[in-house]
Amino acid sequence: MLVFKCGNVIILNLFLIFIQRGLNLIKIMKKNIGIIMGDAAGIGPEIIIKSLTNTTILYNNCNFIVIGSFEIMQRMNNILESPVEIVDINEASDLNNKKGKIFVINCEVEKNKNFRWGVSNSINGKNSIACILKGLDLAQKEVLDGLVIAPLNKQAMHEGGCKYPDESVLMKKITKTSWVNIVNKWNSLFRSTVIGHIRFRDILENLKEEEIIKTTKHLRDTIKIFTLSEPRIGIASLNPHAGEGGAFGDEEKIIIEPAINKCKKLGYVVNGPYPADTIFHRAIRGDLDGIVYLYHDQGNIAMKAAAFGKETIIYVGLPFCVTSPGHGTAYGHAGKGNADPHSFQLALEGCNEIITKQEKII
Repeated sequence: MLVFKCGNVIILNLFLIFIQRGLNLIKIMKKNIGIIMGDAAGIGPEIIIKSLTNTTILYNNCNFIVIGSFEIMQRMNNILESPVEIVDINEASDLNNKKGKIFVINCEVEKNKNFRWGVSNSINGKNSIACILKGLDLAQKEVLDGLVIAPLNKQAMHEGGCKYPDESVLMKKITKTSWVNIVNKWNSLFRSTVIGHIRFRDILENLKEEEIIKTTKHLRDTIKIFTLSEPRIGIASLNPHAGEGGAFGDEEKIIIEPAINKCKKLGYVVNGPYPADTIFHRAIRGDLDGIVYLYHDQGNIAMKAAAFGKETIIYVGLPFCVTSPGHGTAYGHAGKGNADPHSFQLALEGCNEIITKQEKII
């Protein structure tokens, strides 16, 4: 009866209170991002601490938790003479950010008594695998909204028992995902590679029309998370001069061009095959938003020559967002306190942006 007696004023006030409570709820619904420490002997622990204590970078809508070694994180914190407190926790049930603290879930399965900065070791590899598995488990249980992986050492992981060529395949197997690939982002330019970590002589037998189409689709879908327009994608050739009309090989005619035509039928803005030694120039001058290269080094050489340390790796195909910096463990800098965290900060920002937009790259 009170509402009817007081009229529209009470109704309006109740409505405003409801709206304010809704806004407050949105404010506290922070995204939870897990940080995989990576190879203990590399620069991962250092760039993590530098990134999470950088006051010029604001992650107001994120909670972070490091999945790694409490002991190694503490050791690096001492080297940096950082005032931040490294806190060892058991579970990720409480991820509320607290100023001056970095929370770590300790995932060491074996202590490395012979630990040295900058030295590859099978125990470090075994612990890296354990950290990845823990992060994937928490993400699959939706405790974490996304993951950022600090640099890994594949040799150490193989020596530590990893049966797969790289972390992409490992994550694919653990999550039971049908297809996982990598997209590299540098500012507004994106690129992906059809074939990853295999021997060079095995490239040709693994170059399939359907794999080119899948790679193009996932690259397109990833770019569209960051831009509203339909991306322009170029496909690289396999042979010199795009085969020169068959003079240097016929893979362009037999494999690549049919894949491009099928992509066009799907509505994608795709062209090529362009010679692999000039396609990056086309993108730099603004003709392309994304590039599909055919094999690992073909794509990495151009991008890393232009933007090493400025890239973000996005693992596409997984049911949740996973990113990584565009460089390795940098053993030569490890343990010295002089590592540049810029690329890792970009990976944090990229993961935050993707999950904030509530998009899943699938």
